Amino acid sequence: MRILLVEDDQLIAIPLAKALSSQHYVVDLASDGLRGWELAESFSYDLILLDVLLPQLDGISFCQRLRSQGNQTLILLLTAQDSSTHKIKGLDAGADDYVAKPFDLPELLARIRALLRRGGSVLPPLLTWGNLHLNPSTCEVTCETQPLRLTPKEYSLLELLLRNPQRIYSLSALIDHLWSLETPPVEETIRSHVKGLRHKIKLAGVKGDPIETVYGIGYRLRKAEELILPDLKSFDSQTFAAQIEASVDEIWRDIRDQLSQRATVIEQASLALQTNQLSQALRSLAEQNAHKLSGSLGMFGSGEGSRLAQKIEGLLELGVQSDQIQPFCQLVEALRQELHVLDTKQPPALLADDAEDDSQEHSFSSEDSDHTATLKADKQTALRAQSLQDLERALEFAKREARSFCLAILKLDHPQQKVQVRSQIINQCEALLRAHFRADDVISYWGDQTFAIGMGNTPRCVATKRLSDVLKVLLEQVVSEGAYSIDVSFSVGFAEYPPEGADLQALYRSATNNFKQTEAASGDRVLLT
Repeated sequence: MRILLVEDDQLIAIPLAKALSSQHYVVDLASDGLRGWELAESFSYDLILLDVLLPQLDGISFCQRLRSQGNQTLILLLTAQDSSTHKIKGLDAGADDYVAKPFDLPELLARIRALLRRGGSVLPPLLTWGNLHLNPSTCEVTCETQPLRLTPKEYSLLELLLRNPQRIYSLSALIDHLWSLETPPVEETIRSHVKGLRHKIKLAGVKGDPIETVYGIGYRLRKAEELILPDLKSFDSQTFAAQIEASVDEIWRDIRDQLSQRATVIEQASLALQTNQLSQALRSLAEQNAHKLSGSLGMFGSGEGSRLAQKIEGLLELGVQSDQIQPFCQLVEALRQELHVLDTKQPPALLADDAEDDSQEHSFSSEDSDHTATLKADKQTALRAQSLQDLERALEFAKREARSFCLAILKLDHPQQKVQVRSQIINQCEALLRAHFRADDVISYWGDQTFAIGMGNTPRCVATKRLSDVLKVLLEQVVSEGAYSIDVSFSVGFAEYPPEGADLQALYRSATNNFKQTEAASGDRVLLT
């Protein structure tokens, strides 16, 4: 939490600022009222510690001016004038509390905590997320009563997210809340803190990752209930199946609406073309939407829809001639019909590959029942659909920022191993990927011993090196199956935006082609003994 301390006596200001920092508050210091006012106008604070007798702008006038502008930031007045008259004057000016000098530091810190709790009255003193607990009074973080050793910035980041569960924080917003004006970090430093916090939370045994990356925007607290997955052996299977179906349907509804909106723009261009009123702006917008549809429809199993969108895009790019208007309108109508057909598939196939049958994607042990296998497949489909949305957002962000983006397809080449051993290898690989890659990279397990990895602002050469480093670390980890050594190899395919594809569908196909070439060459060999 961020505090503004406005105090002209440095013998009080500096020790107090250090004490506040030791309690994981971010402190900005102003030595006169005018400088404090400038900071209060420029930044958002959780609390203002304000001396009354200040040069240039006194504390009472400061309070009155702040409240007159509708600013309800909490204010705690500090003053040597310990009379009832002065206290009443300060509270009437808009202060929330009043502490007389000299003050007892532990008592002042307790008053600050109480005031902050009052300001956020809906927040309990103990902040929790699943089995993770943060106590602001003692600055302790625990998981199942076991303490987590966090750095001050990791603690502050976790507390900020726990106190504001509905808010998304951009990197710049995190800088404003967690760093003082004297020590602003670069964005990569923030990502490192997020990565470090996630790693410590995982090692502590916290169930799930409380930090959700909102690609292209920032970070927020994940809803704890999203990560509570039932035990397939003990949970009612029909209830679980209904939950999975509802999750998949929700993802598809979002996708369906986006596809329909893109088609609507093209239909508007078609109507304008028939009346000779097609503007350059609408033509360009329709062309962009046709281009996006050609990729997204192919991704969701509609090769015909992708082909129609490509034809529409080509005509719009070159300019529709008078003798092409009717065929163009027929293409647009056929595209809408294809969307209706696709809409009846709930949900459609994801990233369907024309050259391969996806029916054998999921492998299960012989002791699994058919019903349990179906539930697992449904769950994997839902997770895969979600990862596709994450990859799309990451790619769109790279496009907006004119940055590179690399997609990698990584597959374990030895599915004949026992299920338990294969699962152990996959779990180790996923843990290494998340530990070695950035927090905003997309890492998703798609089933069938296959990972999809999206890396923003990463050229192919860098992505290759990073993944190679992970495989080298995997080589050093021992995976044993009884007394036998285990022969493991992975095949990897890469595709980079923009040289190898302008959309996710094109990148996927390019990466798949490269992957098949790697697979034919027996993969990147890793022997675990």
